[in-house]
Amino acid sequence: MKNAINATVDKNPWARPKNQPSGTAQNRNSDDIALWNELVDSVRALAQMNDWTKAEVARRIGMPDGTFSQWYAGSYAGQLGKQNAKVHQWIEALKETAGLLKMIPEKPAFQRNRIASEIIDTLTLAQSTGDMVMITLDAGNGKTKTCRHT
Repeated sequence: MKNAINATVDKNPWARPKNQPSGTAQNRNSDDIALWNELVDSVRALAQMNDWTKAEVARRIGMPDGTFSQWYAGSYAGQLGKQNAKVHQWIEALKETAGLLKMIPEKPAFQRNRIASEIIDTLTLAQSTGDMVMITLDAGNGKTKTCRHT
């Protein structure tokens, strides 16, 4: 096995880009660059929070890896506004999804209903008398949940 000499490994792939997009290009303005700064910070925060790679973020946005890499590094030579719009749309969709997920109620804890009570009573009787019992119910009626709860 060969060891790489002078190989550089980026220990923090989500470090803030050192360069900003050039403001002298004809296909961008100061608003595009200001939005780029905000979007880069948002993308960094989301990616670090979810432990996503740059390739994963690019795939989720629907942007080619090379384009995303250049956009993130501030070296994208194309129309910055179009790429900013894609990233902004993705961030807004994530925020909306997060809001919807918070609205979904959590699964309720174990509920002792008639069937669960009968199962518990039957198992308690078998345990106290030293006998064996067989509980038969249709699938999904709570046999396993009841046994795990007790």
